[in-house]
Amino acid sequence: MFALTSLEKAFDEISGRIIVSKVNILSALGKKLAAVTNLEIKDSLDTPELRIVDPNQANNAIHKYKPAKEHDRILPHVIKDFVNDFIGGSL
Repeated sequence: MFALTSLEKAFDEISGRIIVSKVNILSALGKKLAAVTNLEIKDSLDTPELRIVDPNQANNAIHKYKPAKEHDRILPHVIKDFVNDFIGGSL
């Protein structure tokens, strides 16, 4: 629940810069997103996960990003920094 609160706090700043989706990982859509992002469902049942998927690459590959390992909690500043790093091209 903490991660959802963090997402809500960061949403105004990241809205319009990326598309945000929050899903139940056990739903049909959640399982499809897990497969696309190489997310292990069992690993995300207790700990919310944050990913950016970028399909707009010149070589037609899908690039996937996740926050650095040192961010074990999804806090508002972690979400904002992650999006800013992606937009700025530093991931």
